[in-house]
Amino acid sequence: MAGAASPFGHEKSELIQQLEAAADERIAPNAKDVDKNSRFPQEALDVMRELKILSSSLPTELGGLGLKLRELSEIASTIARRCGASSMVFAMHEAQVECMRFGSVGDPHFEAILRDCAENQLLIASITSEAGIGGNIRASQTVAAADADRVVFEKQSPTLSYAEYADAFLTTARRSEDAAQSDQVLVYSSKEETELEKLGVWDMMGLRGTCSPPFKVNVDVPAANLINVPFGIISTHRMVPWSHILWASCWEGIATSAYDKAAHATRKKAKKQMAAGEALGDPRLADAYSTLQALRALIYEFARVFEEQAEVAPDAKSAEETKVLIADAMALKLNASMMSSKVAEQCLEIIGMPGYSEGAPSSVSREVRDLMGARMMVSNDRLRRAGGEILLMGAEV
Repeated sequence: MAGAASPFGHEKSELIQQLEAAADERIAPNAKDVDKNSRFPQEALDVMRELKILSSSLPTELGGLGLKLRELSEIASTIARRCGASSMVFAMHEAQVECMRFGSVGDPHFEAILRDCAENQLLIASITSEAGIGGNIRASQTVAAADADRVVFEKQSPTLSYAEYADAFLTTARRSEDAAQSDQVLVYSSKEETELEKLGVWDMMGLRGTCSPPFKVNVDVPAANLINVPFGIISTHRMVPWSHILWASCWEGIATSAYDKAAHATRKKAKKQMAAGEALGDPRLADAYSTLQALRALIYEFARVFEEQAEVAPDAKSAEETKVLIADAMALKLNASMMSSKVAEQCLEIIGMPGYSEGAPSSVSREVRDLMGARMMVSNDRLRRAGGEILLMGAEV
């Protein structure tokens, strides 16, 4: 496979080629069962652990692979072409790892935690959603009540992805009882320090393998497990851009899966068209390809620009630079959620009835359903409102 080309226009790395081979053999064959039974994609997690992908963003001095964000984006896309839910687990995990690394630079306690994450390929889940705040992750009612030694709190989360399979958690909470809801901190807890009570089921239209039902969570950890950098800074400079780039890469990969099936169906139709003397191909396939290529360009360019900006400390960026960073991240999420869904819908039309069937090899039912969830992960309406406010008033809103 040496010299094989990536959809993003460059030669595939050895890691991507290894991932493709393992994903074809162990992730893709289980994707239908993961979706049908709304079960966790354990096979995908096993592959990620074996290839050390769960520490891919960590620097080599902490035991990671030291990969750039664009390389993580390609990993997400590669997995998503086989199973969208598996890719989303990877994307959500990696965003949490980077939030923890960014927020704890120079802290020996967290350096030890990150080394443990790399050595043991720990899966990190995010507890940011909270009942009563209407989906706004930049507000918390829960207080990280701390004394000299411990941080103890309870939180109810309406959606908590892969909680029962995670090795550790990063939870948002208010800094103190008298702090504003937006004055938040991140708290790290191992699964042994986190008590989970499931409050419902995860029976959704798509992305069923993320296993994201509601939970009540009780955390009891050493005070040293509280990340001192405010979550607002972490969210602006890492969580939002990283999440939106990696989510968009997942959606691009899912849309690519649908496109590949549509292209295969079109090639089969071409034989009949040739026999009948008709014009070959389907113009809708060209439209889908064009949209897919535009999406890839958006993802790759924003990831490239962000990688450059990430070298600059947050306090060294101007208010205008920060505003543009957040606005562009939101724009990427909005465009990616709509463009990827459009591609899948076009592919469904191209394939026709077999694409609508759950049992047909050319079915794109799972891809269409998974991509419908893209506009719900931080709802597009909420992002449009927030983006409008930021463009008018600045990133501090």
